[in-house]
Order: sequence, then structure tokens, then C-alpha cells
Amino acid sequence: MATKSISRCKILLIGDSGVGKTSLLNQFSDHTFSETFIPTIGIDFRSQMITHAEKEIKLQIWDTAGQERYRSLTGSYFKDAHAVMIVFDVTKQESFDNIKMWLEEINTNATTDVNIVLVGNKCDLASERVVDYAKAKELADSLHISYMEASAKDSSNVEQIFQMLTTEILSNNESPTVQTTNAEEKSATKPVENTTTIDSDYDLLLKLLLIGDSGVGKSSLLKRFSDNIFTESFLPTIGVDFKIRTLNHNGKNIKLQIWDTAGQERFRTITASYYRGAQGIILVFDLTDLESFDNIKKWLTEIERNGHEDVKKLLVGNKCDLTAEKVVDYGKAKKFADSLHIPYIETSAKDSNNVEQTFKDMIDPIMASMLSSKSKNTNINVSAKEKSSKNSSSSFC
Repeated sequence: MATKSISRCKILLIGDSGVGKTSLLNQFSDHTFSETFIPTIGIDFRSQMITHAEKEIKLQIWDTAGQERYRSLTGSYFKDAHAVMIVFDVTKQESFDNIKMWLEEINTNATTDVNIVLVGNKCDLASERVVDYAKAKELADSLHISYMEASAKDSSNVEQIFQMLTTEILSNNESPTVQTTNAEEKSATKPVENTTTIDSDYDLLLKLLLIGDSGVGKSSLLKRFSDNIFTESFLPTIGVDFKIRTLNHNGKNIKLQIWDTAGQERFRTITASYYRGAQGIILVFDLTDLESFDNIKKWLTEIERNGHEDVKKLLVGNKCDLTAEKVVDYGKAKKFADSLHIPYIETSAKDSNNVEQTFKDMIDPIMASMLSSKSKNTNINVSAKEKSSKNSSSSFC
């Protein structure tokens, strides 16, 4: 079978809040633009396939929050970035002046060989411009980085910026992360409704969320599942962490985007936004900590407030290896889960017991729900066409 190599490049968007980072990303990935400003909470993420110099390149693009209060959260996402795009608003002098601050963030958190490009957004607002091209170009030249102006609104230079950045990445990195993909399988892949982008290395993309009190072992479960490692030391998650794992399930390559959320109250406003688009939520409690079990009701309230009404849920009692310290028995937890009509499973991140099974148990109900939804949508579309056909008549504007 024919194979082709796909380079995977990680790009980070940084800059002040409101400069249009998200708008640039939406225009590039979805060809959409919204006048409404909704600030990014923590981190957003997109994956986009492009063809560059006759090669297929997967761009993993991370859109970071510009507000100061999320600075400690976004700092960790510089790791492994091949390129950083610093965005400012050509109609806001302060966003241009703050470029130096963002450069310090890069120097502090990124690798020394990271590729940097400076982008002046909103160039369509010519009458409101306060930063002229020459001034921004002079700064970029002094830093030995590229400068381009763009408009997320009218799409001017948006595609070109990402293509230029890809060129710089590939010229400075002989081989960014490369994986081989079966070309025949790719051509046979068909989109599935209600999922995120389908691309060459998976058939289906699912977003899962891990929630629960701090210290129950959410991060440990995720690390055991994604990297097959366990550490005894406890480091609380700051805001949100993120892992990807692709596995073969019933003959399909399923890519799981798994978001590990902070359990502390102070991060609740950050983590709430990550419920959006989640198809499955894993509620984790500690079998040796009764309070973490009692707080499941609180986490269910969070799901009702922020999650989709059809989101699939799974209750997980972690640390089942600590039998002598167990304070929540299986019968009690199972009865509670049954009352909520959700499955229950006990795990140990330490000895890996049931960890793989936990994530696999989330896949089947999600896929069943998606197929059901697809069937309903098909019926609705057919009915609509029949109705339209019966009631059709000539009309002119």
C-alpha cells in the first residue's frame, strides 16, 4: 500500500486580548468571521491540514488567552511549539507596545530555535490605524523576524501567514514530528456528522473531559492512559491540561482529545468553557476520600450548567489499589451511578487497573448516540424536502 509522510507542526498564537487571534484562527480553519468579541478562556485548539510544497502538513494551532490572569496557564503551552505568532491590533497602540512583553514570554517559555512571526491584524480598518506598516516592520527587522499585516474580517493575508510560517518551520527544522499514513485509507475516509475535523490519521475525533475534586487522580489516569506512566508526587493541574491518543476500536481509528481540568474552585471559570463540544465526561472521585465522592453532585451540577444535554457520562472511583484505606465501597458508588443512569467503574492509575477500559467504555455510547443523531437528521432532511416539494411555487424577490 502507498504511504505518505505528514509533518506535524505546532503553532502558538499570542498577543493582547482583543487583537483578533481567535478571528484569525477561525478565518484560517473555518473561513468564518464574527463581529462579536468573546475572549478566549485559557486555551483553544484547532488542527488543520494544508498542502505546502506538495507535502501534506498538519498544523496544530493553539490560541491562547491574552488576559494577564491566564498567563501562568498559557506559559506551559510554549513547550514543543515550532513557531509562535505574535499578534497585535494596528488600531491599538498599547497592543503594539506590549509586543516586548510577549517576546519576554517567548524567551522564558519557548525553545531558543522557535520561529517567530509578527502579525498586525485589522489592516482593513485603514481610517482607525495608529501603527503604520513602516514602524512595525522596523521593529520586526530589529528582531530578525518576519512581519505581515492581515485582516481576519476580509481574510487578507490570513492563508499566506500560515503558509509563510510553515515554510520557516520546515526550512529550520529538517523533520518536525513526522508520521506515515496509508494514502488509500485516507481517500476512503468519510466525514461523520457531529464530530470535529476528519483527517488522514483517524476516522473519528472525540473530545473527552476529566472532572472531579483536586487530588483524586485525574492527571494520573490521563498519564497512565496516554503515556503509560505513573508518578507518586502530586502536582495539581493549573487550569487545563490536554492529551491526545489515537486507538483502534472496532476497526476504526479513534482519536481522543482528552482535557484534564483543575479541581480547585479558583479555576472553575476557566474550566467551564472546556465543556463546550465535549461528547463525553468522566467524573472521577477518590475511593479513599469520602468528600470527593459527596462532591460528585456538585460536579453533576457543573455538567448541567455547562455541558451539552446529550453528553455521555461515566463515574470513576480511582485508587482501588488502596483497599485498606477505602471508605467508599463498590455497592454504594454503583447504586449512586445507577440512580443517575450512568455506568460506574473502579480504577487504579498506579497499577493501571481498568484505565484502558475506562476510556474505551466512553467510546461506544458516544458513537451510538452519534449514529442515532445522524439517523434523525436524515429523517428530518427527507421530511423537509418532501414538504418543500409539495408546497413549492414560483416566487421572486
